[in-house]
Amino acid sequence: MKKTFGLFFLVILIMSFVSCKEEQGKKRSSGGTLEILVATDSQEQWKGKIGDTLRSILGKYLPGLPMPEEAFSFIHLESYKLYNDPLYKPHHAILIVNVDPKLEKPSMQIEKDYWSEPQLIIKVSSPTDTGLFRILTAYYPAMYKMYRDIEKKRIVNLFSTNPAKKIQEKIATKFGFNMLVPGGFNIAREEKDFLWIRQTIRRKKQDTDLGFMIYRRPYKSTYQLKTENILSYRDTLLKKFVPGMFEGTYMATSFDVIQPESKIITDFPANKYTQEIRGLWKVVGDFMGGPFISYTFTNPDNKELITIEGYLYNPNNDQKKYMLQLEAMIYTAEFIK
Repeated sequence: MKKTFGLFFLVILIMSFVSCKEEQGKKRSSGGTLEILVATDSQEQWKGKIGDTLRSILGKYLPGLPMPEEAFSFIHLESYKLYNDPLYKPHHAILIVNVDPKLEKPSMQIEKDYWSEPQLIIKVSSPTDTGLFRILTAYYPAMYKMYRDIEKKRIVNLFSTNPAKKIQEKIATKFGFNMLVPGGFNIAREEKDFLWIRQTIRRKKQDTDLGFMIYRRPYKSTYQLKTENILSYRDTLLKKFVPGMFEGTYMATSFDVIQPESKIITDFPANKYTQEIRGLWKVVGDFMGGPFISYTFTNPDNKELITIEGYLYNPNNDQKKYMLQLEAMIYTAEFIK
């Protein structure tokens, strides 16, 4: 049974990604960030085990945040409303669930940019609830990634309309790769092998501060790619170049609430072998802090080790949308050929 599922899913993926092309005049997609529109056959399905399963696999808590936040929020409606009401069709992330005893076997269909652009529609069908649970359990990691990828595409499309061209040119000249940085960011500090890019969003109660740090060092061995060594080097630079508001204070990695989580990723554009770390930062000697995400990789000739990281200060508010924006922008990094 697993082999059948796997073969079917692979074929659907290939067909979808090869055949889907952007069409002229396509509507711009709608919907909130990290929001999935779920269409089921009935309200009872959403309130029962099917809804519980979807909420548990796609609404799990995100790693590396100071407070628990679910990966996605959901809008639910019955399937007939989706097909008959043009208000819902442009939503950028749609999941359709169908249980029909007349079907021969469980299946998954994937469609991109069908009613709007960018858009991802995944339809999971099965003759029984059991078959539906099996296919959801088997392939939810792929579904999870695809829904996050469509969110990042929307963010990049939006921010590309107003890029910070001078900062992008600075990154290209200094580090040898292109990366999208939207307007509103400024260079907070520049050293020989270090660049701090920052934006402060003024608010009535509490400002939101977010930014990037890009830095490099000679690459000598894979030992440098160990998580503890990346963080140790990070803290050395932050203590030297990123001060807090008061004298003697500085940014550092926090190990107090949660431990940083790291993994090797293979889909990063600049290098297919990249170390990702998610965790929290703090200001030593002060009460500021928040989440960060970093990506460490070698340059094309393997002579330099480069880190791009994004950080956020947004206390007492949701963190996940800003962190996804930072991740999306970092994911545009590609070396100049």
